[in-house]
Amino acid sequence: MGSFSKRKFSPAAVIAFFSRPKPGPIERLEIVLKDKQALREGLVRRLDTAEMFASDKRQAGERLALDGASDEALGWAEAATRVAEDRARTLRAALAQLDEQIADTERALRTAAEQRYRDSVADWLEARAAAIARAAPGYDAGSSALIEAVTQSTSALPDASSLAADLEAMRLEVRAAVELISAELRAAATRTRSGEARIAIQASPEAAARSPTESAEVAASRIARSAVRSVLRARPTAAGSVDQLDAGDKPEGQSSKATAESSSENDAKLIKHHAAA
Repeated sequence: MGSFSKRKFSPAAVIAFFSRPKPGPIERLEIVLKDKQALREGLVRRLDTAEMFASDKRQAGERLALDGASDEALGWAEAATRVAEDRARTLRAALAQLDEQIADTERALRTAAEQRYRDSVADWLEARAAAIARAAPGYDAGSSALIEAVTQSTSALPDASSLAADLEAMRLEVRAAVELISAELRAAATRTRSGEARIAIQASPEAAARSPTESAEVAASRIARSAVRSVLRARPTAAGSVDQLDAGDKPEGQSSKATAESSSENDAKLIKHHAAA
């Protein structure tokens, strides 16, 4: 003990020791579950031993009775049998309670893992909404500068006025679409986090919680595409542009693979266009 108290630790080791991340709810539940499963293994071994001991005591008492032992000897044998049977009964009841606790812990772990998965999907959606909101002012400023430049060229370009009007209409349409898409993504994130949105978890909840990034992005991308399509479907359009982009108006059974790929490609182009602006 004295040698340990005199041992010197480097500052880096001390910092690393105190800066270790605290276990989250899933890690704590996994530790509890592991401890309960280890305790169950010990209880099962003790119960097997107790049942064998009770059986041996019972058989010993029966042999004493067959050999014509006295009542006092039979009384001692029966008492020993009851003690062994009581011990086995106690262990059996404890094992049943422990099994219920393990089942409750597994349900809690599954719920916590699913919530972490939902939170990761919601975080992805909120990040996309924030990215769109940050990119929108740049697009709006660039569009305004382009409209101003075209307007100042009316003396040289006969169609400059109509082009400027078209650009202004497009700028207002994009602004409205960005606001709707951002709001829809944030609403989808809220529904996902609260459990209202249905999400198909491909892997087990425990595996998804330990490595949620890839599977969460896949699920979030699916929700984001649905949100974009719903916004494009709901907003007023000019010259039927949305009818060309939105392939969701057709029933799923009638939409072909080429139409689905074209819709996904158009959605990606729209998002890249906003990001580039």
